[in-house]
Order: sequence, then structure tokens, then C-alpha cells
Amino acid sequence: MIMFITLMITLWSLICLSCSSIIMIWVCMEMVSFFFFPVLLNNNWGSVSLKVSVWKFFFIQGLSSMILFLSLMYYSFFDISLNLSYLMVLSILLKMGLPPFHKWMVEVSENISWRSFYIMNVIQKFPPLLVLMVWLDNSNFLLFYSWISCLFSIYGIFCHSVRQFMVYSSIMNISWMIYSINVGFKPFLMFFLIYSILMVFTTVHFHNFNAKSAEFNDFGVGGKYSTTFRLSFVFCILSLMGMPPFVGFYPKIFIIHNSTNFIDCFPLLLFSIIMVYSYLKIIFGFIILNGLNLKSYYKLNSFMSFIVP
Repeated sequence: MIMFITLMITLWSLICLSCSSIIMIWVCMEMVSFFFFPVLLNNNWGSVSLKVSVWKFFFIQGLSSMILFLSLMYYSFFDISLNLSYLMVLSILLKMGLPPFHKWMVEVSENISWRSFYIMNVIQKFPPLLVLMVWLDNSNFLLFYSWISCLFSIYGIFCHSVRQFMVYSSIMNISWMIYSINVGFKPFLMFFLIYSILMVFTTVHFHNFNAKSAEFNDFGVGGKYSTTFRLSFVFCILSLMGMPPFVGFYPKIFIIHNSTNFIDCFPLLLFSIIMVYSYLKIIFGFIILNGLNLKSYYKLNSFMSFIVP
């Protein structure tokens, strides 16, 4: 049943590609949110934090949809040419959980399953990004906002939770997608498809770790994983980092190659390099702590706390 609902969410997101009206894309976004609720409810509903997260998600999506719909009605009523107003842009940013409205996304992502995490941070963001691409005719705003968004993603290096960091990693990659809107549809679609595939494999690995809110310093403790599993996980993280010659490197270099001005994408490159620190923490923590039993881990953790207070 959950697989069928996930398929419907993906289908409604892809239908947006054939929509010629922003109203129809709005309907698709609402259908995606509607089908996402059963996926959220499939989690541990007995948890109080999950109940708060579900209601928070419901409130944010409802508020952003109401603002977007009222803005569309205003434009239609006064017969104004449809170029996204800043109020509509704010509603889309709120719906996607992008800066400065990203805190709810961080808090909700902390209490849901990795399947729900993938849907909320990847699939659900495609229709709003398509709205920005087709109906926002302001390249300077997109360029400036991509810089601001990747600046906010730097908060990821201060996170102790893997889930929180992955949210900020998503914000960083969405910043690249927003910048690629100025470059063209082909770079945008290429980046989104490759990022979506990489996140599928990454979230599957996290699910197999059975890590709901794993900390960086205890990631992979107590697990006995095969060499193939460990290598594939490391390759996924390196690809998300955008390290050559891994898959995640090519969409970024393709965007830079097709960009008219290298200076415009320099902030994105700079902040991406800064984020490498946290990606390496995940890899090194997994490699060093993998296979340790809890007793050995506590001894190592106590020793490191004594050396580095």
C-alpha cells in the first residue's frame, strides 16, 4: 500500500511537466501533499514528537497553499499578466522549507522515516521548483536567492544529527537547482534527476543502518556490514559531495560549463567546499566505528572525551 502511495506521489509530481497552467501545478502540489499524509501516518504514530511533526507539516502546507491560491485569484480577478509576485514566491519557499522558512523542515525531518524523508526533501520539491522556473521571470532574484540559500546551508556543519545535516545538504543542492534555472531547463532537469537517484541509494543505506536520529559520533556503531555495502555507502556520500570522478560531480560541472559568468556560481562552489567537512565526518565516523560493539565504543568515546574535552 505504501509503495502504491509513493508511486502516486511521484506520478503527480511528474504530471507537472505537462501542465501549462500554474493553477494545474497548484492542484498537483496539493495532490502530492494529500498522498503524503498516509506515508507520514505510517510512522510510529504513538510518538508525541511525530504527532507534533505531522500537525506542523499540515499547518505549513495549508498556510502556504492558501497564500498561493489567494495570490493566484488576485491576479486572475484583476486580469494581471501572470508573473510571480514576491508573495507567491514566499509561499513557494515556505512550502518547500527553504531559507528563511527551513526550521520546520529540520524539525519535521527529525521525527519521520527515511522513506518520508526522501519524499519530503526530494519528490515534493519538484513541482514548486518548476513553478519558479516557468513563471518567475527574474534572473537576478534567482541568482541572489541561490547565494542566500547556500549560505544558510552552512549551518549543516554545526549539526550533530545526520538527519539534520541531510536537510541542510538538501538545501545546498536545491540552491544549485535554483541557480541552474537561469542556465536552462536541461541543466536543471539533469541535476534534479541525478540528485534524486543519489538520494534514493543514500536513504536506503540510512534505513538499513536503522538510524532514526543517528549522531555523527556514533554512526555505524554495532553494525556488521559487508564490504560492498560499505563501499556503496561511501560512494553515495562522495557523489553527494560532488567529488570527481563520482556521479554528483558532473551535473555541477555541466552547470558551470553552461553558465555565462563563472563569478555567479563561485559562492556555490565555495559553500559546497565548506560542506565537505560534514560529509567527511559521516564517512570517517562510519569507517572508524563500523563493527565496534557498544562496549568498545563507550571505551573509545570516554577516551576521546578525556583527550578532547
